[in-house]
Amino acid sequence: MKNKCISKLGSNVLLTVMLIEAILNAGCEKSTEPQKPPDTTKPAALCTLLSVEQNGPTLNLSCGNYTLKRTNIKYDEYNEMKAFDFIYTCPGSSETYSGNIYGITWSWMMVIAFDAMINGESCLYPPGRLPAVGWVRQSAGTYNCLRAVSLVGANVEIVVGTQGIIRRTTDGGETWTSQLSGTTSILEEVCFTDANTGVVVGWGGTILRTTVGGTTWLGQSSGTTNILYSVFFTDANTGTAVGQGGKILRTTNGGATWTNQSSGTTIWLGAVCFTDANTGTVVGENGTILRTTNGGAAWANQSSGTPLFLNGVFFVNASTGAVVGTDGTILRTTDGGTTWTSQSSGIWEPLSDVWFSGINAGTAVGSGGIILHKTQ
Repeated sequence: MKNKCISKLGSNVLLTVMLIEAILNAGCEKSTEPQKPPDTTKPAALCTLLSVEQNGPTLNLSCGNYTLKRTNIKYDEYNEMKAFDFIYTCPGSSETYSGNIYGITWSWMMVIAFDAMINGESCLYPPGRLPAVGWVRQSAGTYNCLRAVSLVGANVEIVVGTQGIIRRTTDGGETWTSQLSGTTSILEEVCFTDANTGVVVGWGGTILRTTVGGTTWLGQSSGTTNILYSVFFTDANTGTAVGQGGKILRTTNGGATWTNQSSGTTIWLGAVCFTDANTGTVVGENGTILRTTNGGAAWANQSSGTPLFLNGVFFVNASTGAVVGTDGTILRTTDGGTTWTSQSSGIWEPLSDVWFSGINAGTAVGSGGIILHKTQ
């Protein structure tokens, strides 16, 4: 088993998959979490009350002149409502509904999806929305958009995101501590090769490196101002970074110098993963998947079967891998990318990154603090 950058892990590694639902501010409070996972066997009766109005999710109650109290409202940096607690009361009757609505997804100023807890019933909106299969939400404890995750060791993970955020957990995600990145740039990817040595890349060609487990981070010169979306090291010295405009950079000296490689494209490349120094995969815009078997000297196209933006890729070995992207896209291959098949994530939000410690268990991150857990 491997971490995001091939570190060996024990068989008792806690497998946590995070899916984060829309870009949110750093200082926001923790959202109210669901009391239980949704019942996917049949729709709950209370779920039929769910609806959408101009200012967000609501309930359609028979009393008509109901009163609504919203509390603990959470917004992202675009001032879009992401979660709230509520109490609906029908005057002169015993009709009272309380709970929380969370994971609110907006598109073109319209709510298109959300989760709800109503009087103890778990619901998904819109009706007929597919539930997650094998994934469970957890709280990341932040409203920053978490862009990437790396499992450093048993129960030890590093996540990075907007506003230069870097967070570390040593207990499998139960608690998180902040680390100083020295930047407010959006950080897109993190890669650790052992418990101490890691690299982060992001906007403006940002490259940061630590050799002390993130206690301190130092900048490196990338030679570009292009956004770097992803980085992957197969050992402490050999790594590849990809990004905007088809940019692919390669280092063989731990990032002291970075050199350009030809990707054969000018589209945005969102993620890279290598299983050894020579065999790697890059994914990006328009469903692009590129594969190399010679350390990036040449890259060949593969068919993904989707036109969507692919944001994350991880291979457990040279044959078995997964890709994530917009609209909750998850793709899987068992033949080195010759063929890719779709899996249901149960959500419509963009997924930013994915990590697997074994054939079926791993970690994925996306927009807004949602966590999905997959163990089989």
